[in-house]
Amino acid sequence: MLLWGVHMRTLIFAALLAACSTDHMPGMQQPGTMTYTFLDGAAPKVDVLFVIDSSAAMAPYEAQVQQTLQLVASTAETRLRGPRANLHVGVLTGDASLGGAMRRIDLVDGPYMLDRYTPSVDLRNYHSEFATTMMSLTSVGTAGAASVQPLEAIRTALDHNAQNAGFLRDDAALAIVVLAAEDDASPGDPADYRAFVQSLKTDADDAMIAVAAPNGSTRLAAFAAGKIAPLDGQGIVEFVFQNACVPDATGEGSPVTCLYGALLDTDTTQAGVQPSCVVSDTGGTYAACGADGATPCYRITNDAGNCGTDLELTIDRGAEDPPALINYVTVECVTP
Repeated sequence: MLLWGVHMRTLIFAALLAACSTDHMPGMQQPGTMTYTFLDGAAPKVDVLFVIDSSAAMAPYEAQVQQTLQLVASTAETRLRGPRANLHVGVLTGDASLGGAMRRIDLVDGPYMLDRYTPSVDLRNYHSEFATTMMSLTSVGTAGAASVQPLEAIRTALDHNAQNAGFLRDDAALAIVVLAAEDDASPGDPADYRAFVQSLKTDADDAMIAVAAPNGSTRLAAFAAGKIAPLDGQGIVEFVFQNACVPDATGEGSPVTCLYGALLDTDTTQAGVQPSCVVSDTGGTYAACGADGATPCYRITNDAGNCGTDLELTIDRGAEDPPALINYVTVECVTP
């Protein structure tokens, strides 16, 4: 299995960051209370850019690459496209003659897939299923220019290119995945291209790069700071999913937040435990969800399938995004 650096865990829709929400065991804050802290499980805000070699050199790898992309697309659809989604998906080739313009297809209204979806908002700009559309968008063929310049294509595409307006969001993570059958032939230094990508984010860790290319692709390896896998290797699927907060290729296993431990029941006349909790994050303190439907709010429910005898916490943000890209939520509940 291929090994990745720590920052690659959030690659491929997964620059998933907060979507990797996992429970933290509670700790006593003061007598009579129990405090839980966990990563927000709301939809991650991620801009994903695939840079796919469209030259004839890609022909021997085309079937394997398409199989991998099909797995990525299917997993994204089942794992990330639940009740919320907040993705941009763009595709470039290494053909310099295209001037950094992202690939357009009839299924998508614009130069990239926009998948902004909540219980209150549906801004999807494509006209078929997510996986079907993504597969069509990433099917670039092998008739492109023989001189492959993926690094120059990335710079040209993301450096205030009006053809791709709106793709790059200041408050979103950026994941760049390069799939190439030969080394980069761009005119600049790979280190400069890497520095450019990192400069697009206030925190350089929010700009993630990974490359799959043949052995000996020294320029692409330098651009990826060593995070490179062989394009024809048996581990290319693991390359995509390793540490990407996707538990397996089926896309199953969405995280849940369980409130472990005994909590005070404030109303014994009702079935189950009616806890007294305060829920907050960097955006402020949230009230329990009420009949008025006001959001954001929180719900604490019994769900034996997810949490057994413990209670499950969910936050309903309506059409809003979390207040931070990596958002920690704190829950303080009264104990008996």
